[in-house]
Amino acid sequence: MQQIGAIPGTGPAYAGHPAASQAQKTAPRRHLRRRRPRSRRWLRFTLLTALAALIGGAAVIVGPSLVAAIAATDGYSRVDQALAAAGFGIDEVTVSGHRYTTDSDIFDALDLPNVPTMAALHSAQVQARLRRLPWIATANLTRVYPGRIAVTVTERSPFAAWTNDGKTMLIDATGRELSPVRETDWPALPRISGTGAPEHAASLFQMLGHFPQLASRLRMAERISARRWQLHLTDGVRLDLPSEGEATALANLLASKAAARYLGEPGTLIDVRSPTRFAARMAAPVARPPAGGP
Repeated sequence: MQQIGAIPGTGPAYAGHPAASQAQKTAPRRHLRRRRPRSRRWLRFTLLTALAALIGGAAVIVGPSLVAAIAATDGYSRVDQALAAAGFGIDEVTVSGHRYTTDSDIFDALDLPNVPTMAALHSAQVQARLRRLPWIATANLTRVYPGRIAVTVTERSPFAAWTNDGKTMLIDATGRELSPVRETDWPALPRISGTGAPEHAASLFQMLGHFPQLASRLRMAERISARRWQLHLTDGVRLDLPSEGEATALANLLASKAAARYLGEPGTLIDVRSPTRFAARMAAPVARPPAGGP
């Protein structure tokens, strides 16, 4: 768990905090009870409503007329000051569960400059912003009174490295882009390329799991015209798959007596898009100079 220290400018312990000066300027209760302007009645109602929400864990909806009244009297800052003075400020944040997501991205999603107190923290909105970060799969926020928020996230797992338009990105099993990498990074991950490849990669590799003799030789799976795959195997062998029924096409190929010969010949292009037969084009033999030289 990574713990981030006190946030400057928050919490009643911070020197010069508005709540401290406000507390020093507060008149005796008798004075307030005797001459309480209308804006303070709005403030009292808002503070009690916010405290009830914090204690009961309920969502509170403030009507437009109340919002306008508070805004007109600078009521929001007064409520925040009162809540901070009462121990509901945010003084510390802890974050755990992240490895590839940066601290700065997480704190940007928390939007702490605009969340001075627990009452101002909208957990659902913060969780939604955190889940929009590329690596984040789930996010949970826990209020730990007084003054601490615990953020726990889980991250997505890299599934493949996708190359397109000269750039390589890590993707997860759903096709979500995680982060850019160099083409040589993450060598243990499968390689895919072409437009539309991320969305269909999981189903392709699930299918190839039934053909280990091909999966073990796969160097790159290329999406052609965003509708079908071409498999690049070791020794330069290529397999053109149909847009549908790929498993049946591969099963028919491997059932053929000639399959081993074609699959073992370097540089062979094998087309299995026909449902009844396959075609193989052998690589042209490399011309050798005559013995004895020119």
